[in-house]
This record gives sequence, structure tokens and C-alpha cells, in this order.
Amino acid sequence: GNMLWGDTDSFSYQQAVELFDKLHQQRKYRKMLWFVETCYAGSVAKACEGIPGIMCMTAAGEWETSKPDIPYKRLSNRFTHSLLSELYKQPDISLRELYYSLFRSTVGSHVQVYNEKEYGSVYKNNMKEHL
Repeated sequence: GNMLWGDTDSFSYQQAVELFDKLHQQRKYRKMLWFVETCYAGSVAKACEGIPGIMCMTAAGEWETSKPDIPYKRLSNRFTHSLLSELYKQPDISLRELYYSLFRSTVGSHVQVYNEKEYGSVYKNNMKEHL
């Protein structure tokens, strides 16, 4: 239920719930797409469930680690590398196509999607609206 940076900094599931709820209540977004590449990312990303207009894709589910295997400035995994590659090649890629590309290329963990039912059609929505 926490994303950690070093020994002291973290972002918890409860903080995510509060942040997403506050942003929704204050109408700070029309749509929000959140990508998370951390171990156990789903444990925090699931905080967006039930909130309209937010969707999250993670490199790992809530019970699994995310395996670094590609040097991308620092260590990274194929989730981020593939995400950046796909967006460079196809800025108008549909979210469904992007998910399948990330799912196929990510090694050692399972790409997850959270709250897609509250977000809108992953067939019609594409990344161009976010870039």
C-alpha cells in the first residue's frame, strides 16, 4: 500500500485516495491517465477505482515486484522503455493497443489497468489527447 523512494519518502494508498478524490471534487481534470512503474504498484494505483475520469496502468500488480532490466538513464524496466517507444512511434495509439504492447513487452511482472470502466472507452481514447 505504499510507493517508497529511499528510506523515508513514500506515497501511500490512503494519500492517493485523498488526492484523487480532492482532484475530482475540485474538477481539476477532465481525464487523468497515470502510469506507475514500481514494485507492487497496483497496491496504490487501485486508489483511483470508482473515481470518474481516472485510469491507471502499472508495470506490476499489487502483489508482485517490477523487474528492472533495461538501462534507461538509470535502471528501468521494459514497461517504461516500451511506453516511451510506442508514444514516440505512434502518439495517437489507442489505450487498448498501448496496454497490449506494454503487456507483451514487460518482463517479470504483469501490466495492470485500474478503473478503466470509469475512464471511458479504451478502444476510442488514445494517447494523443494526453500529449
